[in-house]
Amino acid sequence: MDAVAVIEDLIKLGTIATDAAAKDTTGGKFDFTAFLNSDAPQAIQEAVGNILKALKPDELAQAVTSVEQKQQALLGSKSLADLSTDKLIQYSALTNAKLLLNTARLKRTAEGNDLYDWLVEGGLADIIKIAQVAIPLLV
Repeated sequence: MDAVAVIEDLIKLGTIATDAAAKDTTGGKFDFTAFLNSDAPQAIQEAVGNILKALKPDELAQAVTSVEQKQQALLGSKSLADLSTDKLIQYSALTNAKLLLNTARLKRTAEGNDLYDWLVEGGLADIIKIAQVAIPLLV
């Protein structure tokens, strides 16, 4: 799976989790795993299951490697200080993408709701911000 597909899957998963949390009327902290195991409609259960099958830690690590390769291509033989402002912005967006992908990888390997909680509590918003710049650079 390439970096673009991983970013897109994180956006899908984050949107599903955030939407479910926003619709929760029980109050308190939303438990997405419990929701999936009991109350979630079948379509949501299937969609999340399919996304998680694709979002294995190895796939996330591979996406990080793809981002690093693109950063190296942007640099070429120059140093960061020698890049134009436009290229620095692109490099910075890729750095942010790499950080978010590494965070997602760590959250994915953790037990429980770590990945869902991170996405709902701000990870999704951060991924969407970097996706607008990073995805065109990674295709």
